[in-house]
Amino acid sequence: MINWLASRARWVFLILALGGPVMGYLTWKDMQRIAAIKARGVGAEATVTGGNLRTGKRGTLSFDLEIAWNDAKAGERKAKVGVSTDYAHTVIRDGKITVATIPIRYVPGETGIAPLVANDPARQGDDNESFLLASAVAAAVGIVGWLATWWVGRRRSA
Repeated sequence: MINWLASRARWVFLILALGGPVMGYLTWKDMQRIAAIKARGVGAEATVTGGNLRTGKRGTLSFDLEIAWNDAKAGERKAKVGVSTDYAHTVIRDGKITVATIPIRYVPGETGIAPLVANDPARQGDDNESFLLASAVAAAVGIVGWLATWWVGRRRSA
């Protein structure tokens, strides 16, 4: 019974041990993007050219706005930016986008860095440090748990 339980738990711990660093890396990249925009970014008004509402498997909603703006160094730029549910409710009514432009911050000339919507505080990265810590804890629990279940399984089979 213990071997069976250890073998099943081993997979959960392996997923934590591998998924923690992946989530940590993605969070770190997002933190770097936000830091670059806050340090070197400039404000602009972007024209809203479209939007998408996606419903997830469990009924979660996510909103994207398609925007275009003039970058002084790179010319006209376009991007799809994710916005929080609260912000989406301020710019979308009855399935229609109610604003023509939104304020953004972006890094001039850097086409690989997605812009931030200036009036959307939920997407400013304030909770990224918590996600980074949680991913480190998940990785540590995964590694320790996987080693413990491996040791129990090895000890029982010997």
